[in-house]
Amino acid sequence: MNKKLFILLLILLVFTSCKKQDSKEISQTITFDIPFEFGGISRGIYYDFTKQRQLFYISEPYTQKKLFFYDLEGAKVDSIPLKEVSNIIQKIEAIFVRNLDSIVVFGSEKIVLINKRGQIKVNNDLSKFAANEKGDLFMFRFSSLSNFSYSSKKIHVNCSWYNNAFNDYFEKYKVGTLECGKYYYEQFLKNPDLIAVDNYLTDSISITFSKENNYKKFHQKPYAFSEAFYCREIEDELLLFSHYSNLILRLDKKTMDLVDKIKVISDYSTVGVQPVELSKDNHAAFGKVSSQKLQSEASIFDLLYNEKKELFYVILAHDFSKKEGQDIKYRPFSILMYDKNLKKVKETKFDYGTHSPYYCIATQKGLLVLNRYE
Repeated sequence: MNKKLFILLLILLVFTSCKKQDSKEISQTITFDIPFEFGGISRGIYYDFTKQRQLFYISEPYTQKKLFFYDLEGAKVDSIPLKEVSNIIQKIEAIFVRNLDSIVVFGSEKIVLINKRGQIKVNNDLSKFAANEKGDLFMFRFSSLSNFSYSSKKIHVNCSWYNNAFNDYFEKYKVGTLECGKYYYEQFLKNPDLIAVDNYLTDSISITFSKENNYKKFHQKPYAFSEAFYCREIEDELLLFSHYSNLILRLDKKTMDLVDKIKVISDYSTVGVQPVELSKDNHAAFGKVSSQKLQSEASIFDLLYNEKKELFYVILAHDFSKKEGQDIKYRPFSILMYDKNLKKVKETKFDYGTHSPYYCIATQKGLLVLNRYE
């Protein structure tokens, strides 16, 4: 067994007077007996309405091919097989548990609904929507960290323009050249980068593209980047954030139109990885340059929501100059707490080596934060 230690960090908003609001922190260590090596695998919180409790779930879709459930005391309470769905989806990107008999699995541009026995109930393939009437071709990506609404019949998925069936740019530009890269990013900014998927739990799905490219709301220049923005669905809003910006975008869920921009400000770091423009000096090694910047510069890692307490938590990784023997998984970070109007209340900083910003999960009680374990 691989025992993993989580700290249940309760960062609560309290009112010390009629006008003044303050916060307090309480921590509790919870040990989960997870029977596999812990990594960047789908995980989340599911509310069990039958027993009025929240359960933590985590998947291992490659060797054991199971979805494991634990209560918030660390006890394993159930598991569901993923063998059948893993034969359809080669790389599972996200799992959303609506209830134990309605589990949505995302990956390889597919949305698959399974029951508690792991049997396929619905299998939808978004790739059939890959081409629009103008010949533009899109790929679809699911965020492994996405939040979804239990009641919504609609979800939102990232899409990325990659070519045009009537105007193949690979015939114009040699792959790997600076000209090819610049043309791609220019075209990407001209096309939508978000879709709404309606009736995703049925065999009759439909999609709607965003009216414009959302990346331009973070940056006007066609900067190069290795990861798209992340989308969180919270009540009637979409909240978008990017590693490459200090902004959180508030979008209307129905229209996908911009409502507001919130700037994330930390007391300890300048927020946002500085994006780069492709040039003769960096385009050949862009992947390496981008990876180094993501690992060393401060950026927003996640945006979580405590529905019961109406609190938002921004998980912010700080600047980090990795030394020999250090594990980047435990880089320094902060948890920034915001009220329901996205007004900053408090920032709590964690130094290197104590906890991990890569594994934070919102519960009704507070945040589950991975503690360092051997």
